[in-house]
Amino acid sequence: MTICNHCAKRFGAVIKRRMLDTDIQEIYFECPRCATVFSVAKNNKEIRKLDAKMQKVKDTLLKDKENPELMEDMQTMMRKHKSMMDKLNGKEPDNG
Repeated sequence: MTICNHCAKRFGAVIKRRMLDTDIQEIYFECPRCATVFSVAKNNKEIRKLDAKMQKVKDTLLKDKENPELMEDMQTMMRKHKSMMDKLNGKEPDNG
């Protein structure tokens, strides 16, 4: 359950997506009472391509769990994905 910061309505968030321009997609939900929009994240074409590649590797890993090389590739992609998302969404880099 989510509580709207604007009108205090409790509701189940329905995740939506919309293109902000030809490259940037926003993932968001909105309050059904007051229509306040809550942005969850933004992504771009490069991130969406990496998402698709990560999904393929994940599907392969589900079948072949004992593949250390593929696990290492996945971890590298996950770090790259986080870095790209943080940069696009204006978050500070995680130096830990």
